[in-house]
Amino acid sequence: MTDYSAIFMIISLMGVSSRALVSVMRRHRSAPPVAEQILDGLVLGALIAVGLIAFGARVTG
Repeated sequence: MTDYSAIFMIISLMGVSSRALVSVMRRHRSAPPVAEQILDGLVLGALIAVGLIAFGARVTG
């Protein structure tokens, strides 16, 4: 269970950082609505989570 908790912590941190990156990249253009920023962050976080889970499953066999 400790492995899963660490994985979920990493996933949540990466989701937050990806959301921050999206907001920083979009700040140069016109600012999008907050809901759009949150949705983009959730989509990026989900993609990163799926990639991490697939990578972990491959490593552990």
